Amino acid sequence: MKTITKRDLMELENYGEYEAKRIIQEAKLMLVKRDFDFYANPKLGRVPAHIVEEILAFNPCTIRE
Repeated sequence: MKTITKRDLMELENYGEYEAKRIIQEAKLMLVKRDFDFYANPKLGRVPAHIVEEILAFNPCTIRE
């Protein structure tokens, strides 16, 4: 499973720090709502790329490949 962090979003897509952080937080909230309580950890900053893809409507990992 590919994962993505705030730094990845900042480097790959030129999002600002605040926007990248908001996307990761939104992804974590989606995962917690889907009963993945592991992602409720505030120190966790890495989420599956497919969740970010759902939020952004494109796959950020394809840019790297």
